[in-house]
Amino acid sequence: MKTIKKTKEQQELAELLTPEESVGLSKKEFEHFQMVAKTVAMSVRNNMEDFHCRNLTDTQMRELNPLVRDAIFTTLIRLYKVQTNRSSKSDEDSLNFNSKLIPNYWEDCKFIETL
Repeated sequence: MKTIKKTKEQQELAELLTPEESVGLSKKEFEHFQMVAKTVAMSVRNNMEDFHCRNLTDTQMRELNPLVRDAIFTTLIRLYKVQTNRSSKSDEDSLNFNSKLIPNYWEDCKFIETL
């Protein structure tokens, strides 16, 4: 994905903003999405436990876990901003880009009762 370079003014402004302000959410909304993302990430992690035991070390999982959590968190916020008409072009571009990458061979999602 293409990285967009921020101007010096944008970088200075970003340093003054709280994390929630930097993505255009209230503190309450930001904390809500952090908890939702952690819950979803824990479900992902629990569902892949057997795979983890067979193929990944605990060190690799420690590196993988925040990548999964942060991607879920970012996507949830972008989806919410689109639904509430607060999205930026980069939010919409990112969602469109990722949705176009979904391969045709992926199975439909299924509900896992035991999670």
